[in-house]
Amino acid sequence: MGERAQKWSLSSRLNVIIAGIVALAMLLFTALSTLLVTDSERRSLVNKTEALAQQLSVQASNYPLTSEHTEYLFSGLSAHDFLEHVHLYAVREDERYPVLIKNYATSGRTILAEQSERIENLPTYQFALDHLEIAQPIFNENELSGYIYVRTSLEQVQSAHRRHIFISIAAFIVVLISVSLSVRFFVRTLESTLLRFSRTIAKASQDHSFDIEQERDIPEELIDVQLQIKRLLEKYRHEKRYAEHSALQAQRANEELEAEVAERTQSLSEVNKKLTHALETLHSHQRQNLEHDKMASLESLIAGISRELNTPLDASVTATVKAQEQQKQIVRALQKKEITESQLSTYLDESANNLDAILHSLNRCSNLIQHFQEMAMLNRNDTPKKITLSAFSQRLQHSIIQERGLPQHIQVRFHCAPENAVVSLKTLVLERVILEIIDNAVVHASIKNNAKAVQPLLINISIVVVDEFLHIEINDNGVGIPPDLKQAIFQPFTTTRRAQGAIGIGLYQVFNWVTQLLDGEISCASTPYISHEDEIEHGSTFTIKIPILNN
Repeated sequence: MGERAQKWSLSSRLNVIIAGIVALAMLLFTALSTLLVTDSERRSLVNKTEALAQQLSVQASNYPLTSEHTEYLFSGLSAHDFLEHVHLYAVREDERYPVLIKNYATSGRTILAEQSERIENLPTYQFALDHLEIAQPIFNENELSGYIYVRTSLEQVQSAHRRHIFISIAAFIVVLISVSLSVRFFVRTLESTLLRFSRTIAKASQDHSFDIEQERDIPEELIDVQLQIKRLLEKYRHEKRYAEHSALQAQRANEELEAEVAERTQSLSEVNKKLTHALETLHSHQRQNLEHDKMASLESLIAGISRELNTPLDASVTATVKAQEQQKQIVRALQKKEITESQLSTYLDESANNLDAILHSLNRCSNLIQHFQEMAMLNRNDTPKKITLSAFSQRLQHSIIQERGLPQHIQVRFHCAPENAVVSLKTLVLERVILEIIDNAVVHASIKNNAKAVQPLLINISIVVVDEFLHIEINDNGVGIPPDLKQAIFQPFTTTRRAQGAIGIGLYQVFNWVTQLLDGEISCASTPYISHEDEIEHGSTFTIKIPILNN
């Protein structure tokens, strides 16, 4: 390989380097422009499809969702050449899934099967291999009454992609040929000029009476080089007379220098060995400290999990042992035929209680394990997607008010600005974060006046875009967090309702989701409630700041 590389001339290397740079630049430009064209076409298709779906949703919200009243909705859809299928679904209380009311398919396409089971779980839009599908909810007086499902073809996007590829390849070939011919012409001209200049220098070095300035056929770019070479030749001729004397002095100085270099090299080698040993020792201590910190964190988490699992498991073992002993007593009584009706009734009652205790303990273990499984799996199932703040706010309201339901004394208010802002987020993770904080407030923040009456609880959710960051603030006017507990609320297994079966990892999950999955920050401020006579504002405020993704 070394001999083969030496045979390459400078002109060949220059040709290869320039051709490679041009080829790489053209490939990068082709790839980037292709991605931009494809992304532009896909965005255009998404915008047209979303606009059509929103238009149909707005029109459908003005009438009852029946086949008689919605006949006019699908009139004129044939004008949209990118459409494949359109479905209209109605949400009914007596049906588990939305009911298909109207089905539209473009000419030449078969009727698409119902999408009732998956319509509610579809994202804002979703791309497949050959089509785009969008599910748009229909709200009638702020209540979900149905869905518009639209499927469009990606043929236009694929056609634009192929057309751009063909054009780019043709341009790439033309540019590469042009650059190759230009470089070849330039290299040949440069070789001829350098050859003539080299012969002039050789002649001047052999003939001391030859003046290099007499050579006129030299390009202007080499005039300065010509003058420098002349000075070097004159200096060479002048110093040649002293070459032997200087060579002797240089040899003596070189020997002394070699001895000094050898001595200093030995000294530096010893210092280098000491520094290497010290550096290895430092790295070893750093690795030990890092492993110690990791083990301490892992031991703390394992200890918490073990402590939480140990209590229900001990209760299950105790109830099981007690049930076994009672069963043995009943078996002995049956064998002796001395069992009474009261003994059997007592055994059955106590067995039912033991089974309830075992089931309760095992359910608590199962819930704990399920929480940690959600923490591990949520990032795999969520990818960033673009969504408007208004659409995200509507999804949150639907999840909180319609799906989960709230007690009568709790009211949730939303504020987002600007509503038409489009952000790219992991929406599933962010929804889980906000819903977990809302659930925490519902369980812990209510202020009870007595055993039955509670004060009204107001929860405000503010979502604002500021300088490429999404600021989310969730505050309530509830009972607040005690000062001794506020420092530990984001730590695992922190709860004030352990006796009621609470696990205490809800806010721990929230902290990990925000910092690890969303690359954001979360903080909490709280003022505890003292009494109804105190006019000081009370409640808790969670502040979340996460970057808006650009991809």
